[in-house]
Amino acid sequence: MTNYFSLCSRAAATACALGVSLSVPGGLTAAIGQERPQLVTQEQVEEVLGVGVRVETRGADGYAYISTDPAGGVTIDMTPADMVSLLKGDTETLEGLGDDAFFQASSSRMAILVARKGTKAITLTVQFPLGAPDKVTDVAETARALAALALDGL
Repeated sequence: MTNYFSLCSRAAATACALGVSLSVPGGLTAAIGQERPQLVTQEQVEEVLGVGVRVETRGADGYAYISTDPAGGVTIDMTPADMVSLLKGDTETLEGLGDDAFFQASSSRMAILVARKGTKAITLTVQFPLGAPDKVTDVAETARALAALALDGL
């Protein structure tokens, strides 16, 4: 089983070594007037998860779709496309999802999926630490479904 924290640390260390930020600070993007629209709607996320969510911005380059019952949700953040190959390493490619996609981490309660389409990329996280909603029978497949919707929005 892949250790989520070591993967995140490896990604952060790689980005730091290259002098690259994994996301653009929201204040900077907003200051230059480039607030990013949602790649998926609240309604789409609720349909896939089968529960209500509230939407919060994550800077100007991402959104969180948060469920309180059960606790958890989805985050979708823009990722520099050139970081995708650095983050991928030797992980297996997910066929049929953008130009390049892979799970950075996956377990029964959490999945982190990175996907690139052309010159744009996303990092999508689905996590339900105390157990997923009834409609979510496979967190990884839920991440794939939401990533497909998000990539359509790029």
